[in-house]
Amino acid sequence: LSAKSGDQILDVGCGIGVDVVAIANIYPEICTVVGVDKSGDMVHEARRRTPAELLVSKKVQYYIGSLQNLKIKDEIFASVRSDRTFQYLEDPAEGLGELMRIVKPDGSIVISEPDWNSLGISGLSNESAETIRDTFLSIIPNPAMGHDLFMLFSNQLLNDVEEIKMPLYFYGAEHVEGILLLKRSMSRAVVS
Repeated sequence: LSAKSGDQILDVGCGIGVDVVAIANIYPEICTVVGVDKSGDMVHEARRRTPAELLVSKKVQYYIGSLQNLKIKDEIFASVRSDRTFQYLEDPAEGLGELMRIVKPDGSIVISEPDWNSLGISGLSNESAETIRDTFLSIIPNPAMGHDLFMLFSNQLLNDVEEIKMPLYFYGAEHVEGILLLKRSMSRAVVS
């Protein structure tokens, strides 16, 4: 992301607001950094964790909202970002279309997604690693989103599309649990 004075940046799927606050601190000249998440609990926690001076100055704002139906005017954000959100969308093309609607014509859209199909786990038996991988993949609607992003962007005829690929690799059970929160994920999968 890049920003200049008066710009507004949107973080879609902001969770507890860690990246929103980081962006606000990196670009102190930005007018507003807006975080949107569909979970009211996440937005509440983001507001709780954000330094008060950022909220009072309205440099940081949070809203509850779904990527498929953002109640935001057209072409107002200089940059829009999303991290690990598109993998959960039923229709990623619709989500990208919504981001294209709200970003300025000369703005940027930055999406970061894992390709869970490339997940590698070492330090466990092959059977355990495969069970973890398959279980985790079963709860994500678009586990190959990281792989599919380039085509998603290209199909929208966007300019200056850049793809950066990095391997997704975990070392042992503790690392897997710390990143994927497997115990919680598996209990959710069983309940569903």
